Amino acid sequence: MREGVATSVDGLSFQDDAVVGWESGKERKGISGEVLGDGGCAPLAGRGVFIALTSRNGGNPSSGTRNDARRLQVAVEGFHREYGSFPGMEASHLLLEGPRAGDLLKVLLGKEEEGAVMRNPRSLAFLDAKSVRDKAKGGLVFSSSSGTALPEGFYDGWGEPMELFLRGPEAPNLVFHDGKRLVRLPGAVAAVMSKGPDRKRGTGDDVKSWE
Repeated sequence: MREGVATSVDGLSFQDDAVVGWESGKERKGISGEVLGDGGCAPLAGRGVFIALTSRNGGNPSSGTRNDARRLQVAVEGFHREYGSFPGMEASHLLLEGPRAGDLLKVLLGKEEEGAVMRNPRSLAFLDAKSVRDKAKGGLVFSSSSGTALPEGFYDGWGEPMELFLRGPEAPNLVFHDGKRLVRLPGAVAAVMSKGPDRKRGTGDDVKSWE
């Protein structure tokens, strides 16, 4: 899917800059048959389907943030489907900034340190996000440009950390509060949201992966 066209995969819509396709042998092809490189491609639910972001919607922070939120949701769902667990979170809600968020993002990126106890022992890249140096532009921010740098956080298009919600281990539905409103997502594993341009949670400009 190319600029100006929306598509939907597994119930999630991706707008403008998403390329949805599938793997054929060692090649990744878009839906129109073009061969794509590996840069910015995120596997979808471990089924040989991927999502690639080629730009950030020409500078549109709302569209870029919505796509990023949905890609992160897909990454967590893919991890859960592959391993039957969540990528190292004890809590059901996490602000995607700081050491705990960095640990989670390392697991999803397949960049976990090798050791006896690994959450992602096959080092699968569930999230293949293009990193940025300035969190004000939105996206995945690393502590430095070195190859061993750790992810610092995952930010929306207004420089604020996104929020991740996870379903309880035995719960059939994902339930959490969005401001004063109770959100119930039947069967959902994860959801991601941004507070939007007003930087206030629970207002009408919030960007949500499930809408």
